[in-house]
Amino acid sequence: MLRLLLGVTVLLLLLCPQAVRSDCSLPPDVPNAQPDLEGRTSFPEGSTVTYKCNKDFVKVPGKIATITCIKDNEWSSIAEFCNRKFFLSFYKNYENGMCLFMRMECVLSNFTPLWSDV
Repeated sequence: MLRLLLGVTVLLLLLCPQAVRSDCSLPPDVPNAQPDLEGRTSFPEGSTVTYKCNKDFVKVPGKIATITCIKDNEWSSIAEFCNRKFFLSFYKNYENGMCLFMRMECVLSNFTPLWSDV
């Protein structure tokens, strides 16, 4: 009986789908970003996960925000891609009673400030 049980166990292990045996663990932490798991807890080889920047951070254009589960149960590499947004507010009162308020957003990309109106 023990021999039969051992044989069935070995047979089941051999029939186990390859994807189940080579799943990646949860995606790695990336500074200032969260992975969009789409409710998944299993990541077979070839699965992709895209990260989204945290509040008050923005994706740097041209940087990759997606990783892939590759062979040997590992994730492809990913570099930090979210930078903090900075805000500048400007308020000016004029003698004629008019006032001006302007708010601008700045994101640093490769140490170069990129400004836009908010």
